[in-house]
Amino acid sequence: MPKLALLILGSIAVLRAESQIELIAQNVRNEGNKTIADEDVTIRMGGKFVRADHLIFCRETGEAELFGNVYVTQPNEDLVLGDYIWLKNGDTDQAKIDHFFTMSSGNGIWLAGNEARIDGNFSVIQNGSISGCAPARPDWSIRFGSAEHNRQTSRVHLYNSIFYAGRFPIFYLPYFGYYTDNKRHSGLLFPNWGHSDDDGALYELPLYLAPFDAWDVEIWQQKRAKRGNGTAVIARFVDSPYSKGEVTLGRFSDSAEYVKENNIEHSRKEGWSLNYERTRLFTDEKSTHQEGLLIDFQDYSDIEYVRLRSIDPKKKQEEVDYRVANKVDYFVKNDDLYFGLYSRYFKDYRVAANNDAMIQVLPETQAHLFSREIFTKNFLISADLRYRRFDRKEGIQANDYALNLPIAFSAPLLDGYMRFNSEISTSLYRIDYSRLGGAVVENGERYASTVKAGVSTTLAKPYKNFFHTLYASVTLSDRFFSKKEGYFDDDSFPPLIEDSEDRVAELQLSQFFFDRQGREVIAHRLTQPAAIDGAQELLDMTNEIQVSLSGMRLANETLYSHKEGDFTKNASTVNFSLGGLDIGGTYLYNRPSGSRVTKRYFRGNADLKIDANNILRASFQRDLLANENRGWTAAYLYRRSCWETELSFSREITPYSITGGTAETKTSDIIFLKVVLIPLGEFGQQIYSSERM
Repeated sequence: MPKLALLILGSIAVLRAESQIELIAQNVRNEGNKTIADEDVTIRMGGKFVRADHLIFCRETGEAELFGNVYVTQPNEDLVLGDYIWLKNGDTDQAKIDHFFTMSSGNGIWLAGNEARIDGNFSVIQNGSISGCAPARPDWSIRFGSAEHNRQTSRVHLYNSIFYAGRFPIFYLPYFGYYTDNKRHSGLLFPNWGHSDDDGALYELPLYLAPFDAWDVEIWQQKRAKRGNGTAVIARFVDSPYSKGEVTLGRFSDSAEYVKENNIEHSRKEGWSLNYERTRLFTDEKSTHQEGLLIDFQDYSDIEYVRLRSIDPKKKQEEVDYRVANKVDYFVKNDDLYFGLYSRYFKDYRVAANNDAMIQVLPETQAHLFSREIFTKNFLISADLRYRRFDRKEGIQANDYALNLPIAFSAPLLDGYMRFNSEISTSLYRIDYSRLGGAVVENGERYASTVKAGVSTTLAKPYKNFFHTLYASVTLSDRFFSKKEGYFDDDSFPPLIEDSEDRVAELQLSQFFFDRQGREVIAHRLTQPAAIDGAQELLDMTNEIQVSLSGMRLANETLYSHKEGDFTKNASTVNFSLGGLDIGGTYLYNRPSGSRVTKRYFRGNADLKIDANNILRASFQRDLLANENRGWTAAYLYRRSCWETELSFSREITPYSITGGTAETKTSDIIFLKVVLIPLGEFGQQIYSSERM
């Protein structure tokens, strides 16, 4: 039988026992085998404290009853309030609580109920409610008939529940469950459903499995009533402290009726992808080497797979490039050396049947010696050696090699106000061709030695409200030895070392403006080369500028061809913030010299914050080269401290199935509703979908 140690104001008595309970109160008295305490009653049991207005403790059974304004506190545990608490053996692990309230210290969820019974790690609550909002007038709450809480598994089960928005009931939940911790747990995720004009009723049920800390799996099955069924799996894993990976597999099968009615070429769409990153492969944390491995692979039988993989917009690939570059990259380096091994496997889904004529880079290797001093600190040497193997099943194959060996010298001039810079660089490039089953193609060779010399200066001056730095340099380069012979197919096999003018002068200008707090306001860089022999003409000019002012950020990069009298590249981004309005836009134009335009694109977005709770959002994308819209979205967001909702309407133009070697597109109109109950989680639902060719 546990004893009781009483700490009474004015006197102390200690009774030794298996466990010790300490009591502090204004009034304490014994009546038979009961101890009764009144006024500011506090019990300490180990690290737990229980406070109440009135206490009755049975010394014979060890039971305690506390009445009025009861609350329980303990380190790293939830606060519990109630009108009445019964404790068996003076322990809160065996208890009954009437009209109680408790709030989680970890995520802010509170739970209230008429009655709770606690038996070890298991609790049963009757007639209560939960929410993550302010308890007085919660914006949302879930009222339930009964609930069960297992502290060992951190799982709460609610039965016969009704979801309330304020005081208004919204929908009935026969069962609802959630976890009280931030760990991953296996179980069913929130289902997705909707409707499509072409596919009929849509339904998808995801299952999440997290049996171990190192990996988890998400499996979902979908049903499109007018079209067919699909299954997909995402497996995420961590196989070391330095790596992570993700594997996705999926399949969708069209019904025979849909294939016949729509003349679909591929009734089954299958695909897979692998993404893996690792920062340590052959080294450990004690090594001074840096290391990296990246694997990014994807393949699918039909380009429409990326759209049909799921009805959940978060799992669909929104932007699809018909030409996919699968890659495996590895590098290792230290302060002196860099070694890289790369591979590129391309697949173009616009061509029929196969990609036998597609050029693959399998592999590319690079070895680089970082700049190091030779002779004196004024001399620096570096080297770069690269090799590529161009492979394909049909057509010309090739191997190319490139070596670049620069030796640089620099020294101060005019007491350090200027600096002299020079460099002698030797470049060697060779490409060897071969044709499967045919004659050998003539190889190509390029050799060049170039000397560069120039002066540079860096100036800095403070002004009243800003600080300005200026860097300027003039460099002359002369290719005193050059040799080029053999056959070159630069379009199919872009060289590692490009041709350059024999004699070139280059002006570089960089300037930066900083405000009084040291923040960069303007950054400007200009590079203008010119050929000074033969044609004596200005070469392509590069200009970059970034401006960051209060409420505005502007960035622009342009490439201007004097020979063609036109811009060959223009990439511009601008963002404005004015009050509650944020507007941004990106424009991209690209036309390599001597080639046709390859890209002309515009993307815009805007956010309007009406007040602290209401936000309007819109985005727009247009392919200016094809003179086609690529999609737009309009959304309304409502935010509160404990919940937010977003209703969006979007139009997307995505690739459709391949027929006869060509690619088509489909236009999709989607209405999507997302609700976030903080901190329970996010619920998203596609409530309307319409598709057309």
